[in-house]
Amino acid sequence: LTMTWGHLAAVQQMGLGERAEMLGAFADPTMGQPVPDPIGFGVDAYRETFDVLRELIDAALDRLEPILSP
Repeated sequence: LTMTWGHLAAVQQMGLGERAEMLGAFADPTMGQPVPDPIGFGVDAYRETFDVLRELIDAALDRLEPILSP
């Protein structure tokens, strides 16, 4: 699971294309938006990214729960 299209492309180049997906698309297939990369921005950007990641990870875990614990 990756944050951005660029991250996804890098993972696909490593040969994991079929198994790779953006976190946003996995967590909510109707949205599929990349998570803004905070690198180069201030602490507020990191806080915002943390909040987005927390929400998406919770949604991804909810989606995985029935698969992992049938």
